[in-house]
Amino acid sequence: MPGTELVCVSSVYETEPVGNKDQSVFLNAAARIRSECPPDQLVTELRKLETRLGRTMSERWGPREIDIDVIYYGSSVIAGEGVVVPHPERAKRLFVLVPLAELDPTFVDPEHHCTIRELVDRCPEQQGIVKTAIDLFLPSLEL
Repeated sequence: MPGTELVCVSSVYETEPVGNKDQSVFLNAAARIRSECPPDQLVTELRKLETRLGRTMSERWGPREIDIDVIYYGSSVIAGEGVVVPHPERAKRLFVLVPLAELDPTFVDPEHHCTIRELVDRCPEQQGIVKTAIDLFLPSLEL
């Protein structure tokens, strides 16, 4: 994606599935990017990237090859057609919050007005989440 750069990536975490529990564990990570793309274009480009990485349509909360979500777009709050940022489920999901806290525990959520670390501590969902020994090597991945 022109004008987009990968800044950093969290560790990879193995987590229990949400919703449909009758499936394998998931691998989750967070990445910080710097992009000149407006939010709607960024979401469109990330969907194209998912397709290039082999994503196929599946049931909600079912197994999937890749799922890339925009959790934050700086400190913006956006509720547009096809784009809702911050991600509405973020504060309820340790598999989102823990990798984000690794990248920047002091980032202030623009709706909850508290840090990511505080959101982790307040998270109602206490699903299993384990840091793995897997490293993501992404420099060859073209955004």
